[in-house]
Amino acid sequence: MTTKRDLTSVERKDIVIYVQNGGRLILFMDEEHRVDMKAFGGNDIVVPFGMEYGIDLPPKPNAGATTVKSEVIQNEYELSYSGSRSITGGTPISRMNSDAAPVHGAYVKLDSNGKIAAFGETMTGLMMGGVEATFPNGMKVVWKGKDDATFMKELMEWMLK
Repeated sequence: MTTKRDLTSVERKDIVIYVQNGGRLILFMDEEHRVDMKAFGGNDIVVPFGMEYGIDLPPKPNAGATTVKSEVIQNEYELSYSGSRSITGGTPISRMNSDAAPVHGAYVKLDSNGKIAAFGETMTGLMMGGVEATFPNGMKVVWKGKDDATFMKELMEWMLK
């Protein structure tokens, strides 16, 4: 088990002010059983920018996600995705591969040139795509998301413009 660090109310407010004043932030959240949303304070950070994290979506093991072409991402990429919490608002960067195609990640660009990108899962940020896992029952899986590293590079380049 990894140590989780929840943000204080002062840290949350400082992050919002930083982005409002032209700072850049990429925020990856995860499902509730991994990150306690209220204790961490993810919504305290994204809500001021018109986005909001919601409930966990039904798990879709190794469903993958696909980018949405925009000013941020110029190409279509295959991203990792297996489970997520919902995210609304902002402009979609990526969508889960499914019939309903929930948003996987979204962004907001401010007049101050501040930028925030928010994701409802962490696999892409950890660049888990293409990683092989062996389960206790011996079953092997290679996670979708062969383009995670390329996507993250392009996202960070846009953030730094």
